Amino acid sequence: MDTGGQQEVIVDQLAVLKRLCQVLMDYYALWQFEIHDHLLKNGPFYTRALIELQQASDILDQSRSIAVAFNDKYDFERGTLSTGRLEDDLSVLGEEIAQQIGAEDRIIHAMGKPH
Repeated sequence: MDTGGQQEVIVDQLAVLKRLCQVLMDYYALWQFEIHDHLLKNGPFYTRALIELQQASDILDQSRSIAVAFNDKYDFERGTLSTGRLEDDLSVLGEEIAQQIGAEDRIIHAMGKPH
């Protein structure tokens, strides 16, 4: 029985999972440290966007928390990796990312509107 091909598939899947975690953390960091902070620093110019940000704060906080928990759970370089719930965790993560993107779209759209 040739298990070499099977091992390559597992290694490829782990590489994809690792890259997903990296991109996920970069995405949330970009939002937090670029757009969110810019909005707060320049609040008087973005009154409508600040209102949208306040209304979306629970969604944004929950989405970030779930993404960080996912990253922590699947950061296999820190310990052992258990992928038994990966499919369920990816489903939850996907739903949260969709919520995050919807909230971000509303905020960014409001940034383009005058006070």
